Amino acid sequence: MDRASSLGLRSHRGRKPCVDPSSRLRITAFKWAIQNWISPKNSLRAIGRVAMAFNEVENHLFLVFSEATGLNGQLLIDIFSRINGVDGVIAIINAGARNLGLNESESSALGITLGEGVFKKLKKCRDSVIHAISHNALAGIGLQRERQGRFNEVLMTEEALGRLYRHLMALRAELSDVITLAFIHQHFASLPDGDPNKALAETDRSDCSAQFLAHRNLRQALPPLPEFPEESELLSVRDAWLRRIGVLEPPPDE
Repeated sequence: MDRASSLGLRSHRGRKPCVDPSSRLRITAFKWAIQNWISPKNSLRAIGRVAMAFNEVENHLFLVFSEATGLNGQLLIDIFSRINGVDGVIAIINAGARNLGLNESESSALGITLGEGVFKKLKKCRDSVIHAISHNALAGIGLQRERQGRFNEVLMTEEALGRLYRHLMALRAELSDVITLAFIHQHFASLPDGDPNKALAETDRSDCSAQFLAHRNLRQALPPLPEFPEESELLSVRDAWLRRIGVLEPPPDE
């Protein structure tokens, strides 16, 4: 069993999750989940916020790609939509970082932000949340099926989803700064030598660069995405739920 370090993902292959009730109990669990766990007042709203936040991040990635490649209009849409996977998009952005007007430290920071530890990690978390079904509702755990007999248990409590949302919105702020830096770079390059507006553009660029790094620091200071609960905790929650619906007798000391 592998435990991922993002949003309490736990991967399995070839066996069922440990807290997998019988068919009859799963029907009861599903009804409970609809009424309590995935309700508009609880996790369903949080799932929607995560979905929309990632859509915003993805749109900002599209705009960064546009600035890095110099593409726009229908040609931009045609090319972007035909790139197979996000890895190709990120590789092209990194290759075109000079067109964004980024200095060496900013280019390095952007490369890290779009890499495995940030964007790709958050994308994996978002994909798991969006494609998960209710599994262990009382513990706020969903089940996501993958290829080759693999599946993930996904922590989908309000706290976990809230942290994921905040990380996505912080990432969006960073990408927004990169887009602004690219706009300033283009504006500066278009001004003739001796134009007094060049000094203003340099000041704007300096301010935006500082903001980009500040947003990066704020994201890094956020509470980390929660780890998946220990097995004992899951079993305890399961047993408490089974007692609640009358399947298990309460312990003798209760």
